[in-house]
Amino acid sequence: MGLSRFYECLEVVVYVGVRSGANPVSSKELCDYQGVKPRHLEPFMQLLVKSGILKGTKGPKGGYTLAKEKRKITAGDIYNSVMPEFDLKGASSNNLRCDIILPLSDEINKSLMEKLNSITIEELCGKVSDTKTLKEDSKEFYI
Repeated sequence: MGLSRFYECLEVVVYVGVRSGANPVSSKELCDYQGVKPRHLEPFMQLLVKSGILKGTKGPKGGYTLAKEKRKITAGDIYNSVMPEFDLKGASSNNLRCDIILPLSDEINKSLMEKLNSITIEELCGKVSDTKTLKEDSKEFYI
């Protein structure tokens, strides 16, 4: 699955950030928008709720809203919530892995997290508004 899980969840959080106001965004709307079945999206939504990024409300008028202000949620928060950690250290203890691969992996992960932690949902929602990728008269939304 790789990074596609992260990008899908990032898209969901930005969508909720743009679409939710006084009313939560329903699971049905999110599934319709992404073209997926609820059983596909629900595990991700549960991870986002559990990590404090989204707040879920049950009931006929329920759905999802952001659990914090847009400026306080980063792409790094979402990445950490939905991406599994891989333990490269336990897989092999050969010299090539220990001396070359693990330091490279650590360097890549550090750079990735620095970048992701610098991107807020507020910034991404602003790009949606700036580029008019969310049509006012429909639920169409493109990043």
